[in-house]
Amino acid sequence: MNNETTKQRILAALRRNPLAVVSTIDSSDSSVARPESAVVAFAESDALGIFFGTSNGTRKYANLAKNPNVSFAMGWDGGDAVQYEGVARELSGAEVAAAVDAIVTKNPHAKYFLLKEDARIFSVKPTWVRLLDMTESKGQAFEIVF
Repeated sequence: MNNETTKQRILAALRRNPLAVVSTIDSSDSSVARPESAVVAFAESDALGIFFGTSNGTRKYANLAKNPNVSFAMGWDGGDAVQYEGVARELSGAEVAAAVDAIVTKNPHAKYFLLKEDARIFSVKPTWVRLLDMTESKGQAFEIVF
């Protein structure tokens, strides 16, 4: 499968999944870095970017303030599964409204959380994405490195 075909299939898998597990790194203890994972509602861009929100009181927010590297996993329903790594950036200004609109359009239940005063919205630029074919040719994996 070529990169453009892989990209389109990854985009389709992202669009099918309203929720993902996001993992961040807790590096508050300088002697050890610990992973922290949470389920989040998200939206995607045509360039395979991801938008998600969190409260500024969560562990993931504190982790992202120190280390913007994240990973996501989604698609455990028997279709294509996606493993995703990237770098998160907190949005501000007009970018926030556009990202919130995209997330709420895909995940209407997220509106309650995203419109709270403590909500913070992030954009993630991919660095590596793997599509795991869980359908017609099980066991195959296709990667894109950015």
